[in-house]
Amino acid sequence: MSSQVVAFGEVCEFIRGVSFDASEVQSNSTSGYVPILRAGNIGDTLDTLNDLVFVPAQRVSEEQFLRPGDIAICMSSGSPEVVGKTAQLTHHFTGSVGVFCGIIRPRNQEQSSYTAHWLRSSGFMRWRDSQARGANIQNLRFSQLEEIEFPLLPLTEQHRIAALLDRAEKLRRARRYAAQLSETYLPSVFIHLFGDPGRNTKRWDVIEIDEILDKSRVGIRTGPFGSSLKRSEYVEQGIPVWGIDNVRPNEFVESGSLFITEAKFSELLNYSVDYGDVLISRAGTVGRMCVAKPTMFPSIIGSNLLRVALDKSRVLPEYFTALFTHFMHKVGQLKMSSDENAYSFINPTILHSMTIPVPPLALQEKFARVVQQFERLRAQQREAERQTERLFQTLLHRAFAT
Repeated sequence: MSSQVVAFGEVCEFIRGVSFDASEVQSNSTSGYVPILRAGNIGDTLDTLNDLVFVPAQRVSEEQFLRPGDIAICMSSGSPEVVGKTAQLTHHFTGSVGVFCGIIRPRNQEQSSYTAHWLRSSGFMRWRDSQARGANIQNLRFSQLEEIEFPLLPLTEQHRIAALLDRAEKLRRARRYAAQLSETYLPSVFIHLFGDPGRNTKRWDVIEIDEILDKSRVGIRTGPFGSSLKRSEYVEQGIPVWGIDNVRPNEFVESGSLFITEAKFSELLNYSVDYGDVLISRAGTVGRMCVAKPTMFPSIIGSNLLRVALDKSRVLPEYFTALFTHFMHKVGQLKMSSDENAYSFINPTILHSMTIPVPPLALQEKFARVVQQFERLRAQQREAERQTERLFQTLLHRAFAT
């Protein structure tokens, strides 16, 4: 069905966010104060519960109070991708948005959901990217929003499109929520099997990491530095060199590696990676680790990784990585150098001397089986999440294709 194109200002009002002095802000709710949302509260939904600030009620005019159906929009930010982010208020909330945000209020509330979905369409995103201005802080202006061409369909068609996208959005959120819940599963199983590692409630032997390393290899190996591996020596295909992008929290990802020739690999055999080695990032997200499970052999670690080869007759890598990934604050932070440059690096000497509780191998094997089952479930969940995201984006594109 063809749409009538009108100026966005004909169908919506635009209300500026609340300005206030930093000295007036409180972090907790107090009588006479009103909660204020900021750019961080604008996501897939409008978060009205977390990271709120409170300002005197007299700072907020009647029209600035959010109403169900209103759409919050980020108008200014140092991050270009944040400018133009929108989220609809779908429930009652007695509060407003801050000065770097604004409120889009459809004149006809029956058009709210349709309008909210349109503000996430590729057409609006392209417009936003072309209009945001600012040397350091990206900005949008209400005068710009008022002039956008808005596809105004008959109300019945708006309702049909909005209902379809609402259902797809609900499914997408459900998949994401399921994935978030699943991330609490392994820590819960760990506590159930091994107790609190900080207090060692089950009184397992406490052993230095140096004692549980593979004695047939260098147990803790830092990736090659400087002249050992130059950037110019990387090739398009060959022997994989794993980097920080291949190490996710408790997950090894093969895609995105660099490569070296077989001749270069022969010079760097000491940095090779075996199936079951623990890889730890030394830059970027320092201390992130996973169990290496490559399907390509041989391979080596890059300069930003540290490899730990464990004696698997005493400690399984699944137990080791879960301990540090989920309970690092309980067993002591991995120590880093005091060099305050762009990167912070793990100190292998400290890692050698750290002590950890070591449960019986049979119990660790039981946990490893749970980890394997969870990894299969997580792969299924991610595929389902990708499919629902693809469905939503396809429907969104078709609804507002120009």
